[in-house]
Amino acid sequence: MANSTVTSVSYGSFAQYSFMAGAFASYTKHKLTFEAFALAGAEYLYLPNTAINVVITSPGQAQYTRTVIYNTYLAFAYGGGIEAAYSLYKNLSVSLAADCLLAGVSYHSTRYDEYIQNIGYTYYSSGLAQVFMPGIKAALRYSFGK
Repeated sequence: MANSTVTSVSYGSFAQYSFMAGAFASYTKHKLTFEAFALAGAEYLYLPNTAINVVITSPGQAQYTRTVIYNTYLAFAYGGGIEAAYSLYKNLSVSLAADCLLAGVSYHSTRYDEYIQNIGYTYYSSGLAQVFMPGIKAALRYSFGK
């Protein structure tokens, strides 16, 4: 019979900066305005790194450790969304928007297996993680020059 314990530690912080440009279309009916937009550009993502340690008490294997380190740099990103705004006064409205952003961040991973017989193996891998960030926003909007 096998027993296992898992310890996962994330360290570091999360930061996101977008440098995007795009197009939008809007439709107004009385006091209600609907907008749809599409964006493309650069995304700077800083993701927390992760260390996972698994200890398995079973015949043959004693410990498994995996560390994932994300690289931080500007990467291509794209996204889009929809927004509905209701006009309260001439230049003031309230809005509700749903949007999403997709960006890729590269990572490298180290996996170390240590067996009961004190034999250890290390595996290295790297790749591109796709990061999908959905969002819902409520706002009070003020328009200049209306």
